[in-house]
Amino acid sequence: MGEGTELALFEHAREDGIRKVDVERDLPRVAEVPFDAVRKCMSTVHRRSDGSHVLFIKGALESLLERTASPDPRWKVEADRLAADGLRVMALGVRDLSTGELPHDPATLEHDITLLGLAGIEDPPRDEVPQAIADCQGAGIRTVMMTGDHPVTARTIAPHRAEERH
Repeated sequence: MGEGTELALFEHAREDGIRKVDVERDLPRVAEVPFDAVRKCMSTVHRRSDGSHVLFIKGALESLLERTASPDPRWKVEADRLAADGLRVMALGVRDLSTGELPHDPATLEHDITLLGLAGIEDPPRDEVPQAIADCQGAGIRTVMMTGDHPVTARTIAPHRAEERH
């Protein structure tokens, strides 16, 4: 059970031999900053068995790059490649927290991130979308695609692109 993106990430981890129940036991979550459209990311803080803490973060690559100590442009090249395949691109990162570094607002911890990788998730439009767009356009209704996805992904999966605005 859960949101589709989470399920896809859990499935990928399971295929690599990582079990959710083991992660929850070994790295219990102690704080969370939910996703929001302004930050374009979400993060969680977990306690290690030695009492130290680690922050995991996921979200739009641009958002995580802003939070890294030294952004590497190769990440953007790879994200563009995944997006050109029509995949939703999500960046994943981590940060070890120093002792006692758990302020009341965990969002203040989202800096000096080390990027771990990118996830490309297939999330095609529903089967009924092309017909719905055709019906609207046939009725003289101008259709607009609004998405939080990478612009390249949006252009790749858009069923009809009569005009494009940024």
